[in-house]
Amino acid sequence: MPDRVDDPNIGDNELLLRRVSPKQINPALGSQGPPPLPSLAFTSNAVPISVDRKSLTTLKKVVANYPEHSVLEVSARAVREAECIVVSDPLPDNPAHALILGNGPDNHLKKKEAKAIAQKSNWALYKMP
Repeated sequence: MPDRVDDPNIGDNELLLRRVSPKQINPALGSQGPPPLPSLAFTSNAVPISVDRKSLTTLKKVVANYPEHSVLEVSARAVREAECIVVSDPLPDNPAHALILGNGPDNHLKKKEAKAIAQKSNWALYKMP
């Protein structure tokens, strides 16, 4: 993957939406409501972390093909504070698509980066698994 730089057109206050599979949620940890935010949602075996820019999409569109998924939101500032970068990566069917690039091999997030980002995330949409 070519070197990429942080996108200055994505402001610090821009919210980034990350789909979360029900398999990544432990509902037992949130017996009185939504469970703690899973840092697992910010790890990937294959590629940098795929997100959508909230200013360019809706929650309904984010989960349109994934009706069982929940959604986390995190600010671009929180990503940058974790020493990661955000790059716009529009797709033909999704102009809101962006990537969070970490400092691990192939731009993966290291565990400490994923944890730092998860700690500053919020549930935008929570569905009980």
